[in-house]
Amino acid sequence: MTGLPREVLKKLTPKQADAFALIERAALAGARCPVDQPNGAMPSRMVAELARLKLVRVEIFARNFRVVTLLAGVNAGRSTLKPGTGVKPWRTSDEPPCPAPGRIAP
Repeated sequence: MTGLPREVLKKLTPKQADAFALIERAALAGARCPVDQPNGAMPSRMVAELARLKLVRVEIFARNFRVVTLLAGVNAGRSTLKPGTGVKPWRTSDEPPCPAPGRIAP
């Protein structure tokens, strides 16, 4: 069970709701964000889908270390484990996607 309001839960697929609950449990425990695994607990691309729905904010650090902050529900504001001090993310879910690189050679 997640801390999301019932009206938000109704709009999510079961996989999205399960992924949010898994991230929420990690945030409450102060654990590292669960990673996407094709056959694991976190279905592939779920964190990105939740970010697009504005339910979480994702900060990506070196070696795919992610800090996910909950933006909805009773636990909004809670985050998964952060990396060491002084480390800055190279990308966040708030940023627009990177443009495709142009052609280098003619």
